[in-house]
Amino acid sequence: MWSTFDVEGSRVDVHASGPVTFDEVVRNFRWYISQPEFQPDMDVLVDLREATLELTLEQLREVTRTFEHHREQRGQNYKLAIVTSTAVTYGQSRQFDAFSHSSPVFIGVFEDIEAARKWLGA
Repeated sequence: MWSTFDVEGSRVDVHASGPVTFDEVVRNFRWYISQPEFQPDMDVLVDLREATLELTLEQLREVTRTFEHHREQRGQNYKLAIVTSTAVTYGQSRQFDAFSHSSPVFIGVFEDIEAARKWLGA
């Protein structure tokens, strides 16, 4: 379940805990791009250290298609840092990165939140 959302300057911070489903990922994405504080091309830090992803490979592909579908509203050439704490979530996040190769986003997958923040330039 998505538990917090904050806009910090030029970055969106998303924190998830517990089981995270495809519907929650898409709902959260659509919600934050609709907020008045949101600006296209904002970088995103997704903290999944307390979460488990309950998405199939096809659902991971569909998330990338959702990003692509909202390219004009979302912007492009932004960074998305994903922080994980388990091998399974790390692997799923890397698979998502692979599916996103033609997407307008640069994805980094990290086990350390400070390394993710540094990569984002925070």
